[in-house]
Amino acid sequence: MSDDGPGNTFWELMPHTSRMAETACPGCGVVLNGSTALDFDATPSPGDVSVCSECQAVSIWGDDLQLRGFTREEIDEILADDEAMEELTRAVEVLHLVLEADDVRRGRNN
Repeated sequence: MSDDGPGNTFWELMPHTSRMAETACPGCGVVLNGSTALDFDATPSPGDVSVCSECQAVSIWGDDLQLRGFTREEIDEILADDEAMEELTRAVEVLHLVLEADDVRRGRNN
């Protein structure tokens, strides 16, 4: 979800996307300018979990709606929450499928 924008496979396959202020992935540093959700509300809120579309790093939306790494306490909370773990697994699986579809469309063999 870097600078590609609408009209590219990622955006087409993930319709619940909203544009937002730029933020950098804490994992790879890529500048992101949108958020895509598995439900109908793609606008992130503080505490929401995010998976980077470039490096697949998992991070969290801070109070300032900038991505950041997790605190130890937040990691412990997610690991103890079966529903949160299921949602995170689903998000990673969907991202994987979207990236595979994009590779096929672009003729890449990874």
